[in-house]
Amino acid sequence: MIIKIDEILLEKACKEIIETTLFCLPNAYRGTVFRIGNPPDLYASRITSGIIDKDRKYINWKLPEQPDFRPPGKPWIEYSNAKKPDYEAISWCVEKQMSWTSEGCSKDNIQGGPNCRQGLEDCYHMQPVLLRKEELFINNGKTLKYPKNSLDETICNGRDYVTVAIIKIHFLPNTIKIGSSDIRIIKNLSNALSTELFSLHLRYQSIEETQRLAKDRLHSYNILADTLRNAISKSGIVFSMIKLELLELRKQWEDLLLERSGQKEVRHDAIDTLNEILSTIAPPSDQSAKDLLRKQKMFLGLYLPPKRAKNWIRMQIENRWESLIFDRSLNVKQKEEIYQGLEQLKKSIYLGEDPDILASYDNISESLKQEWTDIIYTDTDKIDFTLLKRINQVLGDPSLNLPNQEKAKKRLMHLTILAQIMNQLEQNTNDLLEEALSGYDDLMNTNAIHLKAISNNVNHGCMNA
Repeated sequence: MIIKIDEILLEKACKEIIETTLFCLPNAYRGTVFRIGNPPDLYASRITSGIIDKDRKYINWKLPEQPDFRPPGKPWIEYSNAKKPDYEAISWCVEKQMSWTSEGCSKDNIQGGPNCRQGLEDCYHMQPVLLRKEELFINNGKTLKYPKNSLDETICNGRDYVTVAIIKIHFLPNTIKIGSSDIRIIKNLSNALSTELFSLHLRYQSIEETQRLAKDRLHSYNILADTLRNAISKSGIVFSMIKLELLELRKQWEDLLLERSGQKEVRHDAIDTLNEILSTIAPPSDQSAKDLLRKQKMFLGLYLPPKRAKNWIRMQIENRWESLIFDRSLNVKQKEEIYQGLEQLKKSIYLGEDPDILASYDNISESLKQEWTDIIYTDTDKIDFTLLKRINQVLGDPSLNLPNQEKAKKRLMHLTILAQIMNQLEQNTNDLLEEALSGYDDLMNTNAIHLKAISNNVNHGCMNA
């Protein structure tokens, strides 16, 4: 059809017109509605057909399937050239946009058409369902290309209407007359169906446009989300920079704390011991020994929280020593020296919060020492804004007396603000996407529920008087 209508709604509207006609016209016993497709093919196909029972209380819609005009139907070139009553009548309604009445007699009683044929099937009226072109098309349908008739003339040329459907009503013999009240009623019902179909067409366009806009909005949100997430992914860099600042603060604190206690070089001494042992049991060209030396040197610059430092030693250093011990025949003394070196290395990671060492450091108050060691050695795998706030507050106390303390405080403040912006941006992006997805799903579910309700109404309603 030139107009777009949901199939369920289209069938329902057509059944209502047939039902109204058959119950209102006592001599009408059967009704059919055909759809007319887009030009130039103008396919004609049956939408629905019903017949009323003898008591005129019930309409049977489950009629035997007829081969003529069942979907997808027949094109104009086929039904306009066929010498069959139905074919001629439909082509007349499409081309002339006028009704066709067969009175079921032997004389010529068909408007504008050839002689009718005798029999029950000859008593019928066909009424085209028309819509204005200006209501359907911005350009008044000027781009529509219609086919030609047998006289090589373009049909519907210059007409203001398009034929979207045809109503066919069968009557009992000798009960229908041209110009009768029955025909006027069918014409009025045709106008009503025209209005209903146009309304459904607008409804379909509205739903279709709403769905398109929803999809476009979702697509736009996805593009925006990808762009924002690319930016948000950089928040990992911010977290890494914050961890580096905390690492440097732990290093400065331990250097300051351990210098007075004489244990500043404990970590270096442990690494030096292990390096010396390694040089005696593996040649410099040994790749596993090179890897171990590189990891031990790396650890000297890592001031991780104790738990994380312990895991790092286990995975990167201790496991490699285990492999070396297993691959080589070492004496008991060598093994003891290795284990002692590893144990000394593990102890070094707890020196910054060792109670005895802290007690001997009296340059700052006990409360400040407790607060500082509590926050600086807190292990976290994500940005903790509460922790950062506490660190900045402690860094604001000049008595802490760390090197570059004020600069470290400013850098952390800037990184914290940047992290908060990235965090808010991520939250807003997720909320926006959730809203878009929810709106899109709600729209699709609403349409599905509505169409299901209509389907149930078609299945259970419009069947009885």
